[in-house]
Amino acid sequence: MFIRDTPACFRPAIRPGLAAIGMAGGFLFPAAAGPADPGSAPSAPRLDATLQVATKGGRVMIPAADADWSAEKPPADPFPRWRLRAEYFQSASNDIGNVFLGDASPIAQNGIAVGAGYVLAKDVCDLPLDLILQGTVMWHDEKGRQDNFLQYTASLRVEWTAFPWNSQLRTRMALASGLSYAEKIPFAEVVTRESRSSRHLLHYLEPSVSLNSGDLFRLMQLDRLFGGFDSSGMDQTWLVARILHRSGAWGTYGEDKLGNSISTGSNFLSLGLEMDF
Repeated sequence: MFIRDTPACFRPAIRPGLAAIGMAGGFLFPAAAGPADPGSAPSAPRLDATLQVATKGGRVMIPAADADWSAEKPPADPFPRWRLRAEYFQSASNDIGNVFLGDASPIAQNGIAVGAGYVLAKDVCDLPLDLILQGTVMWHDEKGRQDNFLQYTASLRVEWTAFPWNSQLRTRMALASGLSYAEKIPFAEVVTRESRSSRHLLHYLEPSVSLNSGDLFRLMQLDRLFGGFDSSGMDQTWLVARILHRSGAWGTYGEDKLGNSISTGSNFLSLGLEMDF
């Protein structure tokens, strides 16, 4: 249709023009405006009060004052749906309890990881709580202890986004839970389990903290250091610290070769960047 197909930026100019044409039609063609006697039937539609809009089925009369000038476009997503991340991780020889207390006891084995996530829901139950489905591929550098290998994870991430200091530094804290499959048993897992056997498929747990990179840049006044660099382009990028944890979840994933339930596993400390888009 003419009106709806017209770019939205032109519609404010078109509306008064069409209204003026309708009014002029009433003066130039009085017959079209109907007889002066209000009791008699009108002979034609009034041009000064309506607009004729062509449709596939004919013409539709729309009052000029009530015409819908808004663009008929689907609303854009109010928030970025996808997330991409790249990170470096370092193996830890301690269990997750000690890692949380700051005693990770890192060992030589390390690696890099890439991952993607999709925001399934935002502000769940009217809380600042988001649900993200995510997956990660981790490349392990075993430093000669065994062949290098890949590890795959799939998890559901629950993320809290409201903190009192968000006006200065936007922060996200999250916990992800899911599955981890390793092509080989990580050497860190051999150390943590004191050389007892483990399984390739185990439970995956991932606590994390994310800080907005743009806010960090401005808070540290790095824009001045870099000569007025515009840090607004970094507002969709986050600095993320994680603990990547594999375990048997108190025997949920079976037993080792000696028949003992697999409980402990391996832990990795990770630091990387995540981008929203």
